[in-house]
Formats: sequence, C-alpha cells, structure tokens
Amino acid sequence: MLRAIFMPPYNHNTVWPEVAQYASYIAAIIALLLWLVPGARREARITSLAFLGGMYYLMNFVGFPMPWYLPTVTTLSFLTLAITGGQLAAWAKSSVAATGKQKISPGVNPSIHDLCCRAHHHRRHGGLPTQMATATH
Repeated sequence: MLRAIFMPPYNHNTVWPEVAQYASYIAAIIALLLWLVPGARREARITSLAFLGGMYYLMNFVGFPMPWYLPTVTTLSFLTLAITGGQLAAWAKSSVAATGKQKISPGVNPSIHDLCCRAHHHRRHGGLPTQMATATH
C-alpha cells in the first residue's frame, strides 16, 4: 500500500519502473515515521502522525489501494515532507550564515555531516567544541 502513495492510480496493473515504486515507498516510509523524530517541527510531526493514522485505516479496513482513498493520505505525506524540507533548508541556511561559509557539501545529508564533524573534532581535540557541546544539551 505504501508504494501506491506517490504513484498514479492502479499503478500495480501498469508497467511503472521499479525505481519509481521504490522511491514512492521510501518517501512514504520517511513521512510515516517522521513523527518519531524529536527535532522535527511540530507541524511536520502532527501531519506525519495523521498520515500514520490514515495508513492504519487504509491497511486494516480497506486493504486495497483504492484511488479515491489515497489523495487524503498523499496530501498529508506531501505536507510532512514539505515542512521537513523547509526546516532542513532553514537549518542549512542558518548554519551557513552563522559560520560565514558553506557548512554542508552539496548532496551530503546534514545530520551525517554534523556527526562526522563532531567525531573529527573529538578525535583531534579530545572533546566537543563549546558551540557543539552547548547545542547538544
């Protein structure tokens, strides 16, 4: 059912590429589980939880991806992903403004980049920098 969220109606009967179905599945999983992420914006967590509730209903009571049921949950997942994308963009922009240089290389996940920077600084200096230590507490 999750593969059908971002796909056209009755996509399982047509010849859509597996890559498109897999991408739809991954995006739906991200939107479905985002309510568990403590750092996510409240609006994103609420729409993610509503998406989870809608998917629970569809999977347990409908059982088949009927095209007239999917727009509601698809809208909730789009909102979740858009709000989160906006939050990540604002975070990246503020980190660039704070340091005066680009902190994140293009194509690198910000959270992975942050963890790598922390690990590198810890190895070199034996602890977290003051700015990072206060941000984590």
